[in-house]
Order: sequence, then C-alpha cells, then structure tokens
Amino acid sequence: MTELARARVPEVGAPPAGIPRSATASLRELLERQFQDYTEQLIGLTVPGRLPDSDVHHPDTVRTLMRTARQGIADTTEALRRMSEGGYGRCGRCDREIPLVRLRAAPSARWCEPCQQHHASVRHGHEPGPAGC
Repeated sequence: MTELARARVPEVGAPPAGIPRSATASLRELLERQFQDYTEQLIGLTVPGRLPDSDVHHPDTVRTLMRTARQGIADTTEALRRMSEGGYGRCGRCDREIPLVRLRAAPSARWCEPCQQHHASVRHGHEPGPAGC
C-alpha cells in the first residue's frame, strides 16, 4: 500500500454487528485494496493529464475517469470510516443490516438493496417507496 493510502485509511474498531470478524477482515482488506487502486488510478491520470499533447486519453475521458476514481476514493473512505465507527453493514437509510452477500459484492455499499433502488429512482426523477423500508 502506498504511503498516501496508508495515511488516510481509518483504523478498525469493533466488528460490525451481524458480520463475523473473519468477514470483516476480508471486507476491510478488499476496501483497502480498492482505496489503493483508485488512488493509483487518480495519480496516473493526473500526471499525463497535465502533459501537453498527451494522447493517452481524450480530455473528456480523463475527466470522467478522474471523477470516477475520486468517487471511488470517497465511497471507500466512507465505508472504512463506518467500519471503524461500528456502523458498517447497516443501511444508512432504514438502519437494517445489509446482507453479507451484498457487502461482498459491493463492499462500500451504504444502503440495503430496497433503499439503493429507492435512491436510484429518486436520482432519475421517480419517487416510488422502497419495499420494506
């Protein structure tokens, strides 16, 4: 892990409720790896983006990739913060446990599936009420 990544990753607190300690450790490793990957991607995009006549990517593509990497860093950092504070694995909207299978698929998930669908619907201009939340 780079010095930059190590400096910004919060420490582990108590394991989240409902998640076995072994699963918490593997999820934390995955989040740390994602943080490192996003950080390295952003660094790699920043340097070539400043070079004149860089033909690595079109400027719009570089901006989109940088925005995606920054969002990945923010989401991963937030998940690590929730993990260190004991809120990881609980939906930020309805406070229900997020199933472990979802966390393994999307370790930075902050909402359960119904609340995630609700959030996506609201972002797209629809306002259906999520089932069960």
